[in-house]
Order: sequence, then C-alpha cells, then structure tokens
Amino acid sequence: MTLTDMFAAFSFYFIPILIGSGLKLLPRVLKSHKYSERDFGESVFFLGSSFILGALALFAGAVSTNYFYKGDFIKIYSNLIFTLSGLAILILFLYVLRNKINSNINKLGLIFLVVILALITYSTWRADARTNTTLNWDLYHHQVLANKIKRGEFEIVTSNMSDTFQYDGYSTIFHLLLATPQILFKTDILNYWWFLEFFHLLATISISYAVAFFFTKNKHVGVFGMFFGAFIFESTGAYTSLFLIPQNLAASIGALFISYYVFKKDINKQQLLRLDLVIISFIVYILLNHLIIGTFCIVFLMAAKVYLTIKSRFNIVKTDAVLAILAVIATIIVLLLISGIDLNWINRGEAAFYNFDLTTKFKFLHNFYGISLYIFLPLGLFYILRERESKKIILLLFTFAAFALLLGQIPYTFKLYSVGRYFTNAFLALGVWALIKGQKKGISILNTILLGFMLFIIFILNIVGFKQTPSYKELATHISENEIKAAEFLKKNYSNNSNVMLVSDPSTMQILEPLAEVNTPGGAYATTDTREVLNKIYLTRENDSITNNLFLIKDLVEATKPAKILLAVSKRLEIWENSSDERKYGIFYNVWAPADLDLQDLAGFGFTDFLTNYTRFNKVFANDTMTIFEVSRLEPIF
Repeated sequence: MTLTDMFAAFSFYFIPILIGSGLKLLPRVLKSHKYSERDFGESVFFLGSSFILGALALFAGAVSTNYFYKGDFIKIYSNLIFTLSGLAILILFLYVLRNKINSNINKLGLIFLVVILALITYSTWRADARTNTTLNWDLYHHQVLANKIKRGEFEIVTSNMSDTFQYDGYSTIFHLLLATPQILFKTDILNYWWFLEFFHLLATISISYAVAFFFTKNKHVGVFGMFFGAFIFESTGAYTSLFLIPQNLAASIGALFISYYVFKKDINKQQLLRLDLVIISFIVYILLNHLIIGTFCIVFLMAAKVYLTIKSRFNIVKTDAVLAILAVIATIIVLLLISGIDLNWINRGEAAFYNFDLTTKFKFLHNFYGISLYIFLPLGLFYILRERESKKIILLLFTFAAFALLLGQIPYTFKLYSVGRYFTNAFLALGVWALIKGQKKGISILNTILLGFMLFIIFILNIVGFKQTPSYKELATHISENEIKAAEFLKKNYSNNSNVMLVSDPSTMQILEPLAEVNTPGGAYATTDTREVLNKIYLTRENDSITNNLFLIKDLVEATKPAKILLAVSKRLEIWENSSDERKYGIFYNVWAPADLDLQDLAGFGFTDFLTNYTRFNKVFANDTMTIFEVSRLEPIF
C-alpha cells in the first residue's frame, strides 16, 4: 500500500509533465529538430513548462467533460488521462529515437545532490511525524475538493463545490491535479500527502538551483541556491518548501518562469510584449492556480521586461548602479514610513491577526534565516554593485522589493513571500559565492559543507519552534490515531450520504470531513451562525433544545437538508468552547493539536456524560479522543 501511495504521489507531477512534454515535443517530432544539451536549470524549466501544459490540458479536458458529459465524468476523464499519456509516451519514444541523448555526468551529480538534500531535510522534518500524521493544516480542506472530484463532482469555482471555501482566490485546477492520481490508484489519503510533500520539496530545491543559476549564469551559485532552498523554511505564512498548497505551487512555478525569461532574453532584441505559447500558458495557469500570487508573478515578469527594454534602448551606462541604490534607499524609506501609516481599513478580522509589527517580522525572518541573512545579504549586495550586470541587478531589485513588501503593513505579506523567498535565496547564494570565489577546490568544498551544516542547524532550530504547536504525546501532528479511527468508522458507515451532516468544533470538522467523506458545515471556516449554534448547544443542557438548534445549522452549498446530524464531541470541542469569544468566532484560531478526553469530560457534569445519560441521542462511536452521537430530527407534534 505504501508503494502505491508513493507512486500516486509521484504521479501528481509525473502525469502532467508526461502529457505536457508530449505537447512540447510534438512539433520537434513532426519537423526535423537538432537536439541541444540542456543545463540542469534549463531541464528544470522544461519540466516546469511541461507540467503547466499538461495541467492545462487535463483541466481543459475536465471542464469540457463536465459540460458535455457530466453524468460520466470519472469514466471519460480517466480515459482522457490514459489517451493523453499514451500519445505522450509515443511522442517521447519517437523523439528519443530520432535524437542521440547522452547522459551528462554533471547533471546526474546535481540530481543526486537534490535527492540527498531532500532526504536529509524531509527525514528531519518528519522525524517525529510518521506517514499517517500531518503538519500541513490546509491539506484537509483541499482534500475535500479532491474527494468530490473523485466522485465525479467537478466545478471550476471552489466555493461552488464546498463551503470550506468562501473566497475564490483560485480555481479547482490544483484540486483536479490532487484528485487525478487518487482516481487512478486506491490510496491512503494521509500516506499519499506524506509522500506528495516530499516530491514537492524535491521540486522546490530543483527550482532554487534554477532561479539562482538563471540570474547569475553560475552553476556554483546554483548549488548554493539548492542549500538555501532545502534548509530555509518560512515557518510563518509562506511554508513554501514543505507545504504543498496552491500559493506555493504557483509561487514556485512563477519564480522559475520569471528567472528563466530574464536568463534567456536577448537584450539587443528586447521586445516589451513578446508572447509565445509557453508564456501564454504560464499566465493562464498561474492565474488559475492562485490569482493573487499569479498577479504578483506577472508584475515581477513585466518589471523585468520593462527594465531590460529601457536599458537596451537607452543604453544608460549607470542605470544598474542607480537602480540598485534606489532599491536600497526605497526599502529604508518604507521601513521608516510604514509605522505611521494607518491601514486598519484593510487590516480587519483574520487579516488583522496575520498583520505583524516590524519587531515580530524581523523575529520571524531571524527564525527563517538565522545568521545567514546578516552575513550573505551584504556580501551579495556588494558583489552585485561591483559587477553591475543587468540580470544580477534585477535579482537585487526583486529581493529588495520582496523585503519592502514583506515589511509593509499589508495583510498576508508572508504569503506573498512564497515568491520572494526564491529571489532572496538566490541573492544569499550569490553572497556565498562572493565569499569563497577564488579559493582552492578543497577549501571551497569544505566551506560548502560548512555552509550546509550551518543552514541545517538553522533549519532544526526553526522547525523545533514550529512543532511546539501541533504536538501530541511524542508526535508532531495535527491528527491522532484515535481521530483516524473515528474517521474510518464514519467513512464505513456514513460516507457520501447527503442525508447526514457531521457537526463539531471547526477543527474537528476540518480533519474529519476529508478523511471520513462526510459533509460538514464549513469545516474550519464555519460561519458565525454555525459557531453561535455550537456555543448555544454546549451551554444548553436540554434534549429538544439541542436537537432543534443542531438542525438550524446550514451548509452553504449542499441544498439537501440532512435527516440526521452526527455530533462529534471531542476534546478539541471542549477546548474550543472554553476559549475566548475572539477565538471562537475568528477563523484565525484552531485547536491545532489532538487531545484526549479526560475523566472530567466523561463523568459528572461533562458534556459527553450529559449527552450519553440525559438525552435520547444514539451513541454510535466512542474512544479516548471523541464520542459521536447520531441525532434525528424531532417529529412534529400536531
């Protein structure tokens, strides 16, 4: 089963890349084409652009299938996957047959280094989090949509599929890609995600090399970029390297494309708006994948194009140095001004919670980078100002723009940093190169090992702090074995039943809905009305009142009114009910870690004891973590 889960997780990337590479190579098969050797970074870009084309082909196929053949969605979509994959394999076979492709020992060495770094990083990250545990809270509500797609329910807009999504910041293309391997293979969801995020880490490390190489044309800087890509983890807001979520997939693809087009652009023939199939597909994909991150990436791409155009047309010798100095000055000015700007009109609710003051932001940055930021950022800056090379100046501008945005009083800026981190890491890698450039080979290898060791220690200290929150017994996890057993029971007896709705505190609903495949009213994003009812039933110790209130809870998407409510009373519910109103009614707060019911909950005046002994509710499941009651509608009295 584990091997199946691992291959299914690999297929998240492999199937779109296979289909996309077939589409990319088709013109070269139809028309004679001379094969040219690619650098590792260019190979990463080829795989990234193939992933985009394949993902768009699958998404277009799903949209068409849903429109014309809605009743047979799974059957037709599965056939589409096999057909496109088969054609792609044929095209690849013909391409390899016509071209002599030699293995490159340097490229194989870089692949080996990527795998080693990923294994070290992920085994450390997951040392106390086995395959049936999770550290990515968001995976649960993304899996809800994947489950629906597996059942043949597909829509383009996320909020049309589930009320766990109340803001349409991206389409369902990400969830279709999640569901595709799960349609083809029988998977264990938690194991699938465990391996999936390992392959995501592999991708981010590879892209870190590519970004650093494209901006500097230096393979050594690319290798240093790998180390930063592996061990720098934004443990607040972004989580780029270790969490596979739409924003991070979009950011990784975006950084790869931006750096590649800076790398490949012929300055003497610069055109401001030169569009081809690859860049058009990139724009379409990245906006579908994440609207805000996508827009952010397109702005960066256009800024690079504008800069290179101005430089080539006006040939201003000192443009680079002037812009670099202006970038540094602008960052300092932003730091001075932001403390006096009132942005409370946008920093409300959840946004206000995730908007931090400067001191806190610098503390977070220190957690991410440790001393590496203070050492290699100045070295990179001095090196770029001395070199005055256009692509490196663009890297400087992007890095300082990312910092300026990050330090501004705008909500969710740490999410936007999922793009900026690639530029920062490349910048720091250049700083490392500035330090060891010209050293003897043995000394430079030793210093590279020391760099890796230093970053590894920073990584360990960072994740130790992060894991203090999702901590349960000896494990770091959002979910316990007992909660998994509860989900298995629900899935066996109630899954995919529109007449049943599961109700509990937002956190318990968040983890049970995707694993049990039983609908909840919003999961972790339950509405204020739902939260008020939950609070009321906890305080009201009367059978009929609790029943009536439970059936007042509404799902914002499912039109069918449930005939039965499954009320899950967990320790998380007890913790949530006894928290402040700000936490109970704000979606920024969740009970992140599992907890077991204690004697006080199960006896005397505990809520579980009351429901068991003083109501007509049917207790259908119980273990140390939760008790589940089946509640039927009250019969009307005439």
